[in-house]
Order: sequence, then structure tokens, then C-alpha cells
Amino acid sequence: MMRIISVWVLCLGMLPLAAVQNNADNGKRVVSEIMFNGNKITRNETILREMVLKPGDVYSDSLRIVCEQRIYNLQLFNHVEIIPIPDHNRVALWVNVTERVFFYPIPIVRLEDRDWGKISYGLGLVHTNFRGLNEYIVAELVFGNRPGYAFQYYNPWIGNDQRYTFGMLVRSYSLKSYYSILNPIGDFNEQRFRAQLSLGRYWGLYFSLNGSIVYDKITADEQARSLLVNPAGDDVWGVGMTAQYDSRDLKQYPSGGLYLNATLFRLGLFNSANDVINYQLDMRYYRPLGRFTLAGRLYHSASLGDVPFYQLSYLGFAERIRGHFNDIYEGTRVALAAFEFRFPIVPLFRLSLPDTFMPSGTTQNLRFGLNGALFLDSGQVWSAERPFDGAAMQTGFGVGLHIRVPYVEVLRLELAFDTQFNHEFIIEAKTAL
Repeated sequence: MMRIISVWVLCLGMLPLAAVQNNADNGKRVVSEIMFNGNKITRNETILREMVLKPGDVYSDSLRIVCEQRIYNLQLFNHVEIIPIPDHNRVALWVNVTERVFFYPIPIVRLEDRDWGKISYGLGLVHTNFRGLNEYIVAELVFGNRPGYAFQYYNPWIGNDQRYTFGMLVRSYSLKSYYSILNPIGDFNEQRFRAQLSLGRYWGLYFSLNGSIVYDKITADEQARSLLVNPAGDDVWGVGMTAQYDSRDLKQYPSGGLYLNATLFRLGLFNSANDVINYQLDMRYYRPLGRFTLAGRLYHSASLGDVPFYQLSYLGFAERIRGHFNDIYEGTRVALAAFEFRFPIVPLFRLSLPDTFMPSGTTQNLRFGLNGALFLDSGQVWSAERPFDGAAMQTGFGVGLHIRVPYVEVLRLELAFDTQFNHEFIIEAKTAL
């Protein structure tokens, strides 16, 4: 089944390339050259490799817009504009960008599990454009609800014609165990350490495969050590594979495109007591309807085998149902569906602010706007001992305001209801789907 899905997604990823090639013989204007302006740190090649238009390709306004969207998706620029300049019977492209700030110490204030009652804080160093090649490096020291440290490096583009990706992560932190919230045991903390290496490759513009190897070390407070396979701490090795297709126009707030992600992990390689298979399927579709957008998401995950308490699945933490936002459900399998109907209230506009206390350019051409949304969420958690029951789906609906702001991209203010019309008010950053 996975082979069939992978071949189908790969074919989808090749369609845009085929369309570009087929246009090359229709006699339209050809791109003569590409010029760049505003990228003081970002290398020309970092921008050029995202463009579907290259010198010698047939120009079209639709492909120019795709280029602008792909460059903006790098999250390196406040503004991207590509201006076509007539050049006899050809056309030159003038790529204008406004760079964001890339390297900075950051005060960390993080809402863990999307919960305002769980705030972590600390300091970090971030470089989102190392060497001008869109490489991501972060080191952080965190206190508060989830104290620990982390170092992460990710290179999204290695090679030229064959595009590879590489990532590494080291993270150590402590958290109040989810398991202790819903089970008859006193509150206890889990201590988790993770080291991960990943290597991936893109085929075409949208399809990628990624493999990873993971090592987890899990320990717990004394009163919960009997829950572990090894009271001194569980050593869990795992390998995984992810297939992904992503044709969203703007990843921060999509209005068109398709996102498919299928992940399979085998955990407990050297310890049969931790032998668990986990898979996740995440599909998101965005349909433009004139000035409106219909967005939908279907999500399913499952852990198979003798699942330890620290690998159980939940609704009510990272994944939530609006209308049941603070309700917590536990099991080994999760299904979730979410839908939104978005409509513009204030169209996107650009505004430049004084850069007295910021590097030059980082406060220029900032994007602002306001959207409204109607939404519907429904989901359920179950296990082998407690089978899926369609009548037990937890469902919520409501209305929201999506404030489009720079850097954060989206701030959501939402009023949600359950099926009994009990209401709750939600404030979150980033889009829900």
C-alpha cells in the first residue's frame, strides 16, 4: 500500500515540471536572465534554486507567482516581488526581496502543549540563514514548565540536480507525565533525552523521502519507575521513514494546494520489551473559491504492540479539538478531522516601521491583514481494549479572527462551542490546519 501511495505522490510531484517543459515549445517569451536585489546575506543560489523559472524557460505570470510563493516560503524575507522586464522578444526577471533578521539571541517564551498554564522560558541563539544558504541552527537553554536544553541543525538543500536534506537534533528536557494526569498515580516527572539524525531527498518540486535514526532515553521519578521496562531508564532505539508531498502555495497560511505526510517508525530495535510500530498519516487540502478558502485536514496515528506509557497517544495536548480544547483523552490510536472556511476582512497590505532598534531592513515591507473563519473539528482516541466508536466522536465548531502579522504570520482569536453549546475562548499563534 505504501508503495502505491509513494508512486502516486511522486507522479503528482512531476506534473508541474512536465507542464513547464511542455510550454517550452509554444513560442512564448523566454526568460533571458534573472537579477537579484535586496539579498545582502542570502546567496543568489538560495533564491534561484526555489524558482521554477530559469533562463531559457518560457515565461508566464502564473509561474512567476509560483516563484514568489516558493521564495516567501523560505521564511527568510518579509516581502518578495518578481518584476518581469521586457527584453526585445524575451523577458528578464528582477527579483526584489526584503530580508528578515537571521541571527539573534532570543528570549524564549513557549506555551507547552498549547496551554497558557504551561510556560517555559529561557535563552537561545538562532540562525535561520547560516552561510546565506537557508541552513537552520538553534541552541537553547530552557527553564520553567519544561526545563532542558537543545541543539538543532537542518540543511534543506544539499546538491544541485539531486537535492538532499540533512538534519540533526539533540534535546534533553523534563516534563510532568501526561500519564499521571489520567491514571490513578501521583503526579511524576519524566526525563527525556533524544538524539536524532535524518537524511532525505527530493524528487521534483513537491515530493520527498526522509529516513531517520533515533535514540531516546526515558527515566522517571522514583514513584513511577515500576512503569518502565528498566527501572534505571529505558533505552529506545528506532528507525523511521517519512514520505511527503507538499504543494501548498504559502505554508504559513495556505489558500491552495495539497499536503500529504506518511510516517512509519519502528521503535525498540534492541529491546523486545519496547518493540512498537508507530505510523502517522496527515492529509491537508486547501481549495481556493474566489476570494475564499476551504481548508480541510484528516489525521490518524497509531502505536501497535506493547505500548509503554510514554508512547501513548493523546488529544488535549499537541493535538486538540476546538470546543473540547482542554479535554484530555488517552489511547494508542487517534483520528482527527478539521475543516475551515476562511474569508478576507482586511486584505494583505505592506507597512514599513522605523528600524531604530533593529537591523536595517528587518522592519520594512511588513505584511499585515485580517481574515475571518468558520471551523469544525471532530476527533477520538481509542485502543485495542476500547474500540473505535463513531458515536463517541468529540466535536466542536466556532468562529475566529485570523490576524496576519509579520514573523508570527498568524494570530488566532477563536470562539468555540461543543455540541451542548458550552463555549470557550482560544488564543493561539500559527494556523490550526
